[in-house]
Amino acid sequence: MLTSVSAISGFSFTYDNIGGTSNKGIELAIGGDIIRKNNFTLSASVNVNINRGNVDKLAEGVNGLYNSEWGGTAYVEPGSGDYVLEEGKPVGQVRGFQYDGWYKVD
Repeated sequence: MLTSVSAISGFSFTYDNIGGTSNKGIELAIGGDIIRKNNFTLSASVNVNINRGNVDKLAEGVNGLYNSEWGGTAYVEPGSGDYVLEEGKPVGQVRGFQYDGWYKVD
């Protein structure tokens, strides 16, 4: 994750390992030949998987906000991103705005 470093290093940011994650899942695949002739074979296969990524631990002092680097968010300060990491929650939660109604002028 992109984190701030002291400006005396000559850099503003660096990538750092700031926690731990785990992944649990299952993958099933089945395949076979539908038609098998002397000089022709038609085969098919299906693959299904389910994977759950979880944030197990974050380093102390990390707020867990990070940027996707998509749509102009690549050069935003670390800690102000559009994704959030929270302990015990899935990896890759999208951070959005909460709807609070329409602004009206009377």
